[in-house]
Amino acid sequence: KGESVEVDLAVDKQVSVWLAKHRCRVTNKDGKIVFFDDAEQATQLRPGRNIIGRDASCDILINSAYREISRKHLILELSESTKLRVTDISSHGTSLNPRFLENTSI
Repeated sequence: KGESVEVDLAVDKQVSVWLAKHRCRVTNKDGKIVFFDDAEQATQLRPGRNIIGRDASCDILINSAYREISRKHLILELSESTKLRVTDISSHGTSLNPRFLENTSI
């Protein structure tokens, strides 16, 4: 919790992000960074902070039936065209491919 990882998401690439047990993904399609939940609902990220969770105040809402996803689960922060900072703020965990852990903030 609270750990940030920076991901350089090149054009036409994607990264899987597990919110608890739910596989989501973030893609860079033609320079547009898009978050897909496990039901393939797509939301384009805006520059700056994008908060993901079940709470109505989140920028990207996750199905409220998913009790293992926190009300405010994850921050995806888009700082440059392909730079994405991923910060877990959940009680139930967020997972990325281990190769991204070398870029951790801790």
